[in-house]
Amino acid sequence: MSSGVRKRSRELLRAELAKAAADYIADVGLENTTVADIAGEIGVSRATFHRYFHSKEDAIVAAVRATRISAADCVRTADASTGDSVWATVRRAFDPVVDAINADAAALRKRAHLIESAAPVRARLASLNDVEREELTSALLDWVPDVLQAQAVAGATVLAFELAWTVWSTDENADFGPALDRAFEAITAVATLRLDPL
Repeated sequence: MSSGVRKRSRELLRAELAKAAADYIADVGLENTTVADIAGEIGVSRATFHRYFHSKEDAIVAAVRATRISAADCVRTADASTGDSVWATVRRAFDPVVDAINADAAALRKRAHLIESAAPVRARLASLNDVEREELTSALLDWVPDVLQAQAVAGATVLAFELAWTVWSTDENADFGPALDRAFEAITAVATLRLDPL
């Protein structure tokens, strides 16, 4: 087996273990379980768990990374039509993300509640958003030649996702698509909002 195949196999196993661990932790609570409990639940030894993850929090972050769809990749593969607004095209580009979230809604909502209750995990995931903004800015430069404008669109897009995620994760009956639409529309509306005279 080549080193590349071994590395890929290890990455796949790590992703599967991370998702199983995160699902279990979401069910029982981060503070209510130990590494030994998690390892036993997902069918590995503590030594194997620590070979892939430094901590319980590390496993949760790894699960998020494993299931996250690259925003930059969505933009690069989007069907962009001349004359359409960049903002509307960006929203359409994320239809695959919407489908993926809705397909695994129950597990992702549990994970969202877990992350909200774990400050160290939230802090680490915040750095992922910074990376995502940078990657998205780079991808948007194919559509928006001005760097500052591309950064603005990327920042607004990440914000829209955060707003939609917050609404969606707290409403068991919500569909992520309409939640994301409302977030995009809210940001659009604010850009043209006029102050009423006092």
